[in-house]
Amino acid sequence: TLARDNGYHWKFSIMSEYRIFRPLESTSFFTGNTLREDLRERLKVTYSIPLGLSTRLNLANELHLTLLSSGEQPLFNQNRLQAAVKQNFGKGISASLGYIYWFQPTGNSEEYFGRHITSLRLNYRFKM
Repeated sequence: TLARDNGYHWKFSIMSEYRIFRPLESTSFFTGNTLREDLRERLKVTYSIPLGLSTRLNLANELHLTLLSSGEQPLFNQNRLQAAVKQNFGKGISASLGYIYWFQPTGNSEEYFGRHITSLRLNYRFKM
């Protein structure tokens, strides 16, 4: 969390992923030898707005960039715009209802499509 003021705050995160997978154009995961390796960075910024004592509105933008690839992969990989309302019920229990617009490539590296996704999450945080 970068800055906090009256319950409003920004959060920036960076996650690196090393992925080995079979591209979409492969006919079967178990046949052929067309595995691809990618090193991808996920950059995410979230703005959190309090709506009450235990309710928040979270707005986020997550950008995926491919830094290294064994295939022909452009630098821009995908983008996710997100909005969610989160309700905390206490003792590690919360729920959120959200929307994601997911802009991602098709099997062709020059063609992209958008997906509209709604999500319902139920969370429980275990104490260790």
